[in-house]
Amino acid sequence: MPPEDVTSPTTTTPSPTPTPTETTTGETTLLNRSPEGDAGHTPTTPPAPAPGAPEAYADFTAPSGRELDADAITAIKPLFKELNLTQAQAQRLVDAYNENAGKAFDKLYSGMRETRAGWARETQTYLDSVGGAASAKAEIGKALNAVFAHPDGTPNATAIAEFRSAMDMTGAGDNPAFVKAFYRMAKTFNEGKPVTGAGPSPEGQRPPGGRPSAAAAMYPKLAGTETA
Repeated sequence: MPPEDVTSPTTTTPSPTPTPTETTTGETTLLNRSPEGDAGHTPTTPPAPAPGAPEAYADFTAPSGRELDADAITAIKPLFKELNLTQAQAQRLVDAYNENAGKAFDKLYSGMRETRAGWARETQTYLDSVGGAASAKAEIGKALNAVFAHPDGTPNATAIAEFRSAMDMTGAGDNPAFVKAFYRMAKTFNEGKPVTGAGPSPEGQRPPGGRPSAAAAMYPKLAGTETA
């Protein structure tokens, strides 16, 4: 008996995957791009240019209790502009300068205050040794009246006030060397001195009978005048 005609199962050969085509420039076509885009790249906006110096700087601020030197600020603004500093950056430099300059001035003034305090203590000790501050002040006041006097001899109050103000401002009024010198000068001006002879009187050297009368002294050529 002839064998039955058995038909073999039909097999399906998978179709080859199409190869992406390339453009003449070598770039892949959209067929090869993922739905999310090129490797997930998202286009960005170009960054804005960095801020720089303004056309004109506004007024800078100073720490509480201090004032800015207007001339110094005017002189430094061109440098801020050259360095292309923003208003905020320039203000930071101004603040840094003020902070460090303030510390330097505070240190200087603190040293001067300590020096004047030492002078004042030494001066007080000296004044106590010469009768007290009240007595010395009175003596120095008399000397000032004599030194700063008008042509008629009256004290010049304005000149005396200006002198005292200068002593207070410079601190010389606390300096013991100055106080000692002025106190001794005051004593010289104020204390009376003995009257000393300055040689014999010219009238006493005339020979007896040689002294003219009052009329002869007044009218030497007048006839009839007689000597005393």
